[in-house]
Amino acid sequence: MTERDTEVIIETLATFEEIEEAVIFGSRAMG
Repeated sequence: MTERDTEVIIETLATFEEIEEAVIFGSRAMG
């Protein structure tokens, strides 16, 4: 695995974390 591969994986995971947080906050806002 190259350094670039690792960067891509980290960026992808970071994106998923943001989506997960958005879903959690969104569901809380819905009640």
